[in-house]
Amino acid sequence: MYIDGDRLEIGFDIEVDEFEELKSFIMERLNYIDSVNVTGDDLNMKSSTLIQFLASIKKSKPTIKINLFDSEYCFKKYQKIDWNI
Repeated sequence: MYIDGDRLEIGFDIEVDEFEELKSFIMERLNYIDSVNVTGDDLNMKSSTLIQFLASIKKSKPTIKINLFDSEYCFKKYQKIDWNI
């Protein structure tokens, strides 16, 4: 996890037990974050918790840009998924 100004980067390889820390970190700064970029190899995704958490953020702040939802991201394992968030 890395924050640069108004941009947050999260790796696909984030562990499930790190989400509580991530949640409190983001919730304190959500008003200042304009975009979230998920980086790394999506085959290393440990849990669907990451996708659920990002969807929750997108619903809380619809103006935030999240590369998985706002671009044509193609998962290596699942291919392209259409998000309706």
